Amino acid sequence: MKKDQYQMDMTHGPLLGKILIFSIPLMFSGVLQLLFNAADVIVVGQFAGPRSIAAVGSTSSVVNRDFDSCRASDFKKR
Repeated sequence: MKKDQYQMDMTHGPLLGKILIFSIPLMFSGVLQLLFNAADVIVVGQFAGPRSIAAVGSTSSVVNRDFDSCRASDFKKR
């Protein structure tokens, strides 16, 4: 069976390197999401009042949940 370049056999051999390679994109996208939320708070803080900052802060967890569920469904398709 020919192995696709995007496939990784995680059942044989040392696991630490494979787990780290697998988790790097997840960590990177999480950091980007945090920076996006921080930029939202900064922009809203500059141009709107404290209620607006509270609204952005309270909805960031909902956006993160939706983003994570989309990311998880993408992994299920592969």
